[in-house]
Amino acid sequence: MLQPMLTPAGPISWQRWWVRQMARIAWLPNGVEFQAAEIGGVAGEWAKPRRLAPAKKAAILYLHGGAYCV
Repeated sequence: MLQPMLTPAGPISWQRWWVRQMARIAWLPNGVEFQAAEIGGVAGEWAKPRRLAPAKKAAILYLHGGAYCV
């Protein structure tokens, strides 16, 4: 559903609008809490499990490859 809409032929502003609309209807995983964040001037979000294991000094940075086109 996304790929035909995300093309160099279309305006970036329209593609970003389309992705935002699709994100509004996406299901969120159970047991995960999302918090808005800004790191180094870049907006993002933390996805944290609601039930935390004992604290460890580690994190996973996940960048979904499809997002790079918009």
